[in-house]
Amino acid sequence: MPKIKLDTLKVSGLEIVTNTLNLRRDLHVFIDYVRQRSIKRSYRSNNLSKTDANRLAKLMSNPQALEEIKQDDDYHGTWIDFVDKLALKLGFIDYDTKGEYMGYTSYAPSYRDNYISVVEKTYNNFLKKSLQEQENFLLDSFIKECNSSNNEFYQRTYFTLLDCFDSHGCAVGILPTLDFATARKFLLNLLKNCQSDVWYSTASLVQYIKTHRPYFLIPKIPKIKWVQSLYYDEPIDSIFGSIIAFIIASVFEPINCFIVDFIN
Repeated sequence: MPKIKLDTLKVSGLEIVTNTLNLRRDLHVFIDYVRQRSIKRSYRSNNLSKTDANRLAKLMSNPQALEEIKQDDDYHGTWIDFVDKLALKLGFIDYDTKGEYMGYTSYAPSYRDNYISVVEKTYNNFLKKSLQEQENFLLDSFIKECNSSNNEFYQRTYFTLLDCFDSHGCAVGILPTLDFATARKFLLNLLKNCQSDVWYSTASLVQYIKTHRPYFLIPKIPKIKWVQSLYYDEPIDSIFGSIIAFIIASVFEPINCFIVDFIN
């Protein structure tokens, strides 16, 4: 692949969105908090209790964490929710995520006596790794996990700025065949050739990929079992740019790999 050449731009006078949060620190703070207390999750929603959420928010690196949980009783999309789910995904903690239906009229599962426990073996093995190995472990957790509905197209993360696509029909057609992990690694390897502390044009990145690797995510001849019609209300460049933006915001920005700003 030719050496990447993107247009630089000046961002003076524009609103810059940056990630100043310390995810690594907050993960350890979260684990330490769970170790010191007997934390029971809510019976219906399986969320942290209001008391625990408030205490944790005051310990986090995010100065807005406390205000976020005050605005949403379920904490969905908050920094506390993001750290909680990541700790579970990494295997550092464990609790019931399936629940049980308590009767014939139950429309949602319930979670009886659902306490959080620290998986000491997994967490201690992580601590024994070198700093580089820990970074790789975190990065892999964002790169590798994906299915037809749980990906950056349809699921917003804490850092997602753009609206997601409609998930209707996501289990059929081409989407279940896409290799998101390979596409994410390609984009990461591409962007690491950019100079740090320099702003680049998103439009030039879109054009570069369209020229050199237009099929980095969707194959030229996709393997599909069902025919699916796609209708877009936006120009194709906008859709292509959204794909790149979703991957950056969902996979790279949480661990401070990149800062991205979208300029119309």
